[in-house]
Amino acid sequence: MHCFPGWVYHDDGGVGNCYLFSEDLLRPWQGNIEFCAAERTVPLYITKATEMEWIQSQTKNLVGMQSIWTGGNKLDWNSGWIWYGLATFPYINWDISEPNNYNGDVISMDAQTGKWKVDFESEQRGIGCKYPRGGTPETSCGDNCFQEIVCEDQTQRITCGPITSYSYEL
Repeated sequence: MHCFPGWVYHDDGGVGNCYLFSEDLLRPWQGNIEFCAAERTVPLYITKATEMEWIQSQTKNLVGMQSIWTGGNKLDWNSGWIWYGLATFPYINWDISEPNNYNGDVISMDAQTGKWKVDFESEQRGIGCKYPRGGTPETSCGDNCFQEIVCEDQTQRITCGPITSYSYEL
């Protein structure tokens, strides 16, 4: 299966996704969000144990990688922990004594153990992004129902919708 250059494909039971993990691109949490958005992808989110095990197998081999950003956050304290732009967690992998209410409101993942910890948005962590194979997540365009995207001398229109819907024609 093909992903963007530099991305890694993983099929976890028929649900194929492309992933990017990088220790060379240390950023604060918002920087990770912006990087993934610029790539028209979403910050890393994990939906089941087998996916988490595969992600850990990839990140533990990155020399110098201590931790990586996920899209997990509690920026809206009324909503509880959620994946950025998505719903609540169907799977959790918290480290011992996590989540705590003292160390921030976003989630980083230990690259060696795969365990999640509550972190401060300002910390510098590795990049983690994800998109489904065959397309990229659509972004919301508010009141404008269409977003124009230019792709190598072609112009396409995609229908905008919630981040959980996907466009497969790019």
